[in-house]
Amino acid sequence: MTSCLLLRQLHSHNHFSLSRGDAMLAGDKLSVSYQMPLAVTKGQMTQHSIKGYTSSDRHRNIDDTFDFAVKSRHQTLQLDYHAALNQHATIFASASRHRNWDNQEGQKNTMLFTGLNVTF
Repeated sequence: MTSCLLLRQLHSHNHFSLSRGDAMLAGDKLSVSYQMPLAVTKGQMTQHSIKGYTSSDRHRNIDDTFDFAVKSRHQTLQLDYHAALNQHATIFASASRHRNWDNQEGQKNTMLFTGLNVTF
């Protein structure tokens, strides 16, 4: 059995992937990926509006500023394994660890998936 390390970089959406071919059996695939979605790094919007009335029955003018920058970007580290059972069926297992889930600071998530792909 021979082993070779395949290395590739995909620059779409800051995605980096490393694959190892022939790690288990011929045709099996093992890959590790790190992902960070594209995000706005700066910018803001100011909204001028009337929110209620003052004690002297005048309009209460309010200026709200909304920041567009994503301070805590969602980050994912993922490990995937695919193995062919026959020419029509493949099993897979995937594990991932997420930081700042949904761009919310401190929110974490761990996922495990297994499945079967069948073609007819």
